[in-house]
Parts: sequence; structure tokens; C-alpha cells
Amino acid sequence: MKTLMLSLIVGSLYASAHTAHEPHPMRHGFILHRDGKAASHLVADGHHSRQTEVQGRLLFDSTNDELNYLVQRQRDDKNKESYFVMLAQGVDLPAVKAGDILEGPIAEMHLGAFEPKNELIKHAKFEVQEVILNVENPFFKEEQP
Repeated sequence: MKTLMLSLIVGSLYASAHTAHEPHPMRHGFILHRDGKAASHLVADGHHSRQTEVQGRLLFDSTNDELNYLVQRQRDDKNKESYFVMLAQGVDLPAVKAGDILEGPIAEMHLGAFEPKNELIKHAKFEVQEVILNVENPFFKEEQP
């Protein structure tokens, strides 16, 4: 009985420790423009290596205060020193289509920097109304064996 109890305790401690250190869910960065009516995927390498351009609209769980705040921050940036990125979670980038809802926080980032922890809005949604472009980036293809 002691062996069984000890095994259960050790197993639950292992499971708790493993869950606490799981990586952040996959995020794809979409630069927001046109007052939140369009978004462009930040092209990167590997599985992020796609140029995806979508039109749609930002949706918020609460009031329009968050949208107004975001639009005002974009307009206040007269020198264009910042960009605003929706960090969409759990997106199958090649399969993005009209009607999809991208969800995640919105962060403000300074030009030349990627600052995902600089979140302005904790949770936002972007409803994709049209996919303008969704192609693999030929300059950053993963090596095929």
C-alpha cells in the first residue's frame, strides 16, 4: 500500500511539474493596419514561413473602448515608431479562410524589435472576412531531406 501511495504521489508531482513547464501555445504574429480592418502575417522561417494578408474586423469581448484605445495609439504614433501585432494562438496558417476567428493578445512593438510581452490588450479577436494572400515564402523554406 505504501508503494502504491508513493507511486501515486511521485506520478502526480511529475505531472504537475511537466504541465507547469509546457511551452507557450503556438502564436502567429499579425501586424494590424487600417484601424484594425486588415492584418499581415509576420513572415518568418520554418512553419511560420508564409505571407498571409487578410481583411476583416477586430472584435472585443467588452466594449469598443479597447478598439478606440488601439486606434488612438496607432494615430498618436505620428513618427511610425511602433507597430501593433495580434499574437494569434492556435492558427493553422495555410488553412486560414474567410469566417475564421483569430484570437490572442495585441502587443505594441517598436520598429526593429519583437516585444510580445508588451501587451496593450489581453484578449482580442479578429474575424477574417477575406483572405487576400496566403502563400509559402520561397526565401525561407524548410530544408527537405
